[in-house]
Amino acid sequence: MPIRKFIPLLVPIILVAFFFAGCATRIGPGRVGIKVDLAGTQRGVEDLPIRTGWVFYNFLSSTIVEYPTSIQTAKWTKDLNEGSPTNEEMSFNTKDGLTVYGDLSVSYHLEATKVPAFYVKFRNDNIEQFTHGFLRNVARDAINRTGSQYTVQEIMGEKKSELELDSRKDLQQQVTDIGVVIDQFGFIGSPRPPESVIAAINAKVQAQQIAVQKQNELVQSQADAAKLVAAAEGQAKAQVAIANGEAESNRVRAASISENIIKWQQLAVTDRWIEKWNGQVPSVQAGGNLPGMLLDIKPPK
Repeated sequence: MPIRKFIPLLVPIILVAFFFAGCATRIGPGRVGIKVDLAGTQRGVEDLPIRTGWVFYNFLSSTIVEYPTSIQTAKWTKDLNEGSPTNEEMSFNTKDGLTVYGDLSVSYHLEATKVPAFYVKFRNDNIEQFTHGFLRNVARDAINRTGSQYTVQEIMGEKKSELELDSRKDLQQQVTDIGVVIDQFGFIGSPRPPESVIAAINAKVQAQQIAVQKQNELVQSQADAAKLVAAAEGQAKAQVAIANGEAESNRVRAASISENIIKWQQLAVTDRWIEKWNGQVPSVQAGGNLPGMLLDIKPPK
């Protein structure tokens, strides 16, 4: 029988054989794949991850598992509007033995070269399950370890960012081997200590502010008083200087007056009197000792 007659029968058989012998999948952008051999002497995970593009494999003896390498973000909060159906806030004990609650968020990504190690540990490609399961537990332990090194007042004050940085470093150490890179880890808003502690901290801060205000007022009062004293001293010195000046001027004038100057002044007065005299003798003259009296009496006509 000619071979041509069997060609129509062979084509479906070849296609079915090809379908079962091999399969293809496409790794999208921002994702990485690993090939897991399910049969044969090389069973297990291949060391080199598969990058973006088409991948051909035998689905009977192997499988492709994909993971995202883009940044993943999770929030664990008390507010149910943040997306969680339950209260997921975290709590930890401070150095002074107080319990503090807080909402936290984390951002991370998988290191592509270590995705095979990630798969070996978790055997699951459900990244959400990893985030809200294993990673949340590790993050809670990290914030507990570092939070116990700070007092509640330090956490509510200037050392909050230091606590967040220490917690992120602690968390990173726990997940480095499985290829997880922590990009961010910290509080959403402020930590929440007990209400009594908040009231005590607010009262202390208010007392400190009042003390600073009073100190500033005291300094201002002292400055104003010093200013008035300086002004009074300046005015007194000015008056003394004026008096000294006048005294010195009088002394100079007194020292410059002599007998000749007095006689010269008297002559000057006499000259001015003579210049004003009209040449007539007074009708009545009297001396200092009244030796006599001269009357100008005209006889009757």
